[in-house]
Amino acid sequence: MKSLAKDGFAVTEHRFAKPGDYIVRVERANERGEKAIARLWLTVSAAAK
Repeated sequence: MKSLAKDGFAVTEHRFAKPGDYIVRVERANERGEKAIARLWLTVSAAAK
């Protein structure tokens, strides 16, 4: 069973140690082993209390 968000994208969770800007690497492979790799700039805000 695949874990997908309501919009069809994969659900991925990660907790960053502190707020800031990060470059993250995402990777996906299909049944034939062909890969798609991208890097995204992500801004992480402080957690709400």
